[in-house]
Amino acid sequence: ITPPGGGGGIGSGSGAVAIRIGFQRSPDHTLSAPRIALSDNNTALVAWQEDFPNDSSVWINVLSNNRWDTAMAIDTQDSIDPQVAVDPIGNGVVVWTRQTYDANHSNIIDNTVWAQRYVNGAWQPATRISAAPAPDFFAFSPAVAIDVNGHILAVWTQHATATPVHGIW
Repeated sequence: ITPPGGGGGIGSGSGAVAIRIGFQRSPDHTLSAPRIALSDNNTALVAWQEDFPNDSSVWINVLSNNRWDTAMAIDTQDSIDPQVAVDPIGNGVVVWTRQTYDANHSNIIDNTVWAQRYVNGAWQPATRISAAPAPDFFAFSPAVAIDVNGHILAVWTQHATATPVHGIW
């Protein structure tokens, strides 16, 4: 989308330009929960969730130097609810919830929150950032921000089913 006054932004002319950056890989897959963050240097991180029978994954794509990379799955282990943030120079982070199911894949037995950084044009390894999982221990609904110096702050909801108290971590 071109900014007011024209020139410089993503797109061209006075209107919006739509470009497909993620695609449905199979008729029984659905894409949802798109999130976007844009830096001052026009680097964009876009994350979304792909759902399919008995599983879900988190995908990401990067716009850098006015070109979209190839979309890639960053977590294929029952992953949901991606959130993204980017700093002014184009370094960023994506956070998401990873669900763990029982052996029959019918009940969630815990959730953990994960993060993966994008630094100097490359993805770093994913890291669990919520507390160590335990039976009936759930972390979910992450949110993330990054400041001009690249400091990242992530928060999420967390609780144990043994206690009805939720906390923000």
